[in-house]
Amino acid sequence: MSAHDFLLPRLRYHLVLNARRLVIACCGLLICSRPGIAHEYYAKQFVLIHPWTEPTEPGQTDARVHFRLESITGPDRLLGASFPFRAREVELRAGPDDAVPALTAIDISPGERFEFVPSGVHLLIKGLTEPLSADRSYPLVLRFESSGTLVVMMSMSGVD
Repeated sequence: MSAHDFLLPRLRYHLVLNARRLVIACCGLLICSRPGIAHEYYAKQFVLIHPWTEPTEPGQTDARVHFRLESITGPDRLLGASFPFRAREVELRAGPDDAVPALTAIDISPGERFEFVPSGVHLLIKGLTEPLSADRSYPLVLRFESSGTLVVMMSMSGVD
């Protein structure tokens, strides 16, 4: 038996084994590294897509929350929200002007999409006692008239 006959099967075995390990490692990276994928939450009347806000600086007490509703099949109303992470309250806002009084509810009509955006309808977390960190997600509780309570995880930044 020559050295070639002895080494060739072992070399093939190690190449196949290392290739399998590489494939498994790549699959693991694909599964674990999904920060850019939107969060979807399914309610009775709609799908809530990617709730987010910007990270806050020390001393900043307010943060705007944005998301969109899609596949709206029936009318509903957002009655309120709460943020259990050291905040005084969450207000429903009609636009960027914080001098305008908060809304008591936001009507949601059936249709394709409803956007909660920085320049329009959004939620305003008020009275933060700690900054919102860029490397975390935070729970947000939304109360709807028809769809009930929906607990979502709000991510930092607006990138889908």
